[in-house]
Amino acid sequence: MEYKLIEAEKTLRESKDRFHHLVEVTSDCIWQTNEKNEYIYVSPNIIELLGYKEEEVIGKTPLDYKSEEEAKRIKEIFIPIAEARKSFKNIENINLHKNGNEVIIETSGVPMFDNNGNYSGYLGIARNITERRKSEKALIESEQKYRELTDLLPQAVYEINLEGNVTFANRHACETSGYSPEDVKNGLNVREIIIPEDREKTMSNMREILISGKKIGYEYRSLRKDGTSFPVISYYSPIIREGRHAGIRGIVVDITEQKKAEEERRKLEIQLLQAQKLESLGILAGGIAHDFNNILTGILGYADLAIMEAAKDSPVKEYIEQLVISSRRASELTKQMLAYSGMGKFLIKPINLSEVVKNISKLLEVSISKKCLLTLNLPEDIPLIEGDLIQIQQIIMNLTINASEAIGDNNGNITISTGEINYDKICVSGIMAENLKEEDYVYLEIKDTGSGMTEDIQNKIFDPFFTTKFTGRGLGLAAVIGIVRGHHGTIKVSSRPCSGSIFTVFFPVSEKFEINNIKKDRINHIKDTVLVIDDEKTVLSVAEAMLKKLEFNVLTENDSRKTIDLFHKYKEKISFVLLDMTMPYMDGSEVFKQLKSIKPDVKVILTSGYNEQSAINHFTEKELAGFIQKPYSVEELKQIIEKVMTS
Repeated sequence: MEYKLIEAEKTLRESKDRFHHLVEVTSDCIWQTNEKNEYIYVSPNIIELLGYKEEEVIGKTPLDYKSEEEAKRIKEIFIPIAEARKSFKNIENINLHKNGNEVIIETSGVPMFDNNGNYSGYLGIARNITERRKSEKALIESEQKYRELTDLLPQAVYEINLEGNVTFANRHACETSGYSPEDVKNGLNVREIIIPEDREKTMSNMREILISGKKIGYEYRSLRKDGTSFPVISYYSPIIREGRHAGIRGIVVDITEQKKAEEERRKLEIQLLQAQKLESLGILAGGIAHDFNNILTGILGYADLAIMEAAKDSPVKEYIEQLVISSRRASELTKQMLAYSGMGKFLIKPINLSEVVKNISKLLEVSISKKCLLTLNLPEDIPLIEGDLIQIQQIIMNLTINASEAIGDNNGNITISTGEINYDKICVSGIMAENLKEEDYVYLEIKDTGSGMTEDIQNKIFDPFFTTKFTGRGLGLAAVIGIVRGHHGTIKVSSRPCSGSIFTVFFPVSEKFEINNIKKDRINHIKDTVLVIDDEKTVLSVAEAMLKKLEFNVLTENDSRKTIDLFHKYKEKISFVLLDMTMPYMDGSEVFKQLKSIKPDVKVILTSGYNEQSAINHFTEKELAGFIQKPYSVEELKQIIEKVMTS
């Protein structure tokens, strides 16, 4: 019996020793209260927790170290627990340190009972979590500040963990993707915001960021919640936590407007290149046509003179007539080249576009395939335009035949419409858009149900000699654009493969037009003297021969610098001057000004291989007596001289 008592005391002593060792090593405060909730024991580190010594705490209750408000809150929590004799865990409460500072304590406890099973109070621990709560609060404030800052950004900000789940998305990310913050909290995988075609490549780029640790930017198309997509460029870098990769974070920029701007810039560059190409080819075509017309002037002029001199029964007369016909055909070719360059010969007069189409409708019907149905929508009361009737007819014919060829051997419809349209309703983004001015226009629309065109073909259709046919010169649409340019108009092409084409030509409405009545009385001009000025000796000699045939006295000069002295010498005898526009040293306009300074009433007929509008740009209205385009015949020269001499 005595032995058992000794063993029991030993066990108790060892238990107390273990308890005291535990108390000494733990950072938590161990406490015990009686049935009145008064402290009957606190561990020594109570002084570190609340600043009080053990003896200052014994007999006090936990509520004595709390503010009135906090004591009331804890009392409401603890009384039901105590009455039920239950354990409690991690109840957070705010205590007042001896120095007046607040200490946040996390308390846990279990009910105690004596040997008879009577309730005797609680035994528990109290842990100081003040610093932890401060850190947590600082972290929350930091995260809030981070979110507020990222919400100010006009770009999307994402954080993605190693499983590919979005752990953070700022306001702009939610707005652009269509996913709400709740969607992100409930689980949103990054694959869901990438279009299927780009997922594998994008995920590979993300893995590369984690492996290399580098900041990488790359493009892909982002997928919205509603299924639509938009182009983005992203810049991600790894998230490192405790020395290990935890995911990636970065900025995602919507580049829709940038892509639109790039596409618009690309279109403008193509348009500029097309305009430059057309301008260069136009200059080339115009220059060739001009020089060729000088050569034709000699050929046609001498052939014309030869026919006049040849006897009616001369065997060579027929050959010369064929030479004239061939020269005329060559002249027509140069007119097409000049039309392409925008320098074709225009006989300007007021034109009703509807009437023009109506007048050639029969010709159009026999010119197109029999499988094509031609429909006309031609209002009668449209405004007039200023134009060359033949050239306008050529536009209509070329575009209509082009529409018929697009339909081919299939059944199809061609619809020709005219009407009036205001500048602000015209949408022209391609070729010749720069010609559009703020004024009213009359339009000619030719629509077909043919094969349509790809964008690549549309970019080439106005090139000279471009054709999709096996035969043909390919000058049809090239001539059209030249004529349109010469009439200060613009053209729009709308087409898609298998969906037909629409060609719409816009002409400015005529504001003023005057028709001059030409007197056609014949005059007697024997002994009149004409001064011919041209740097081409062939043109000079044939013009001299023609004028002599018309019984004029002729003075000639091919050097513009010597012209002034010659004119000054014979100014009283010279009835009029036949002046070339394009010459070395001094051009026609410079020579003209000096002639006028010597004799203000001198009559000058301007001649050029270019059309009248291009040639007289350097002259004011009514300064010139007349204009004749090369090549010309004796009869054409005679008519212009009669007009000048009777004016």
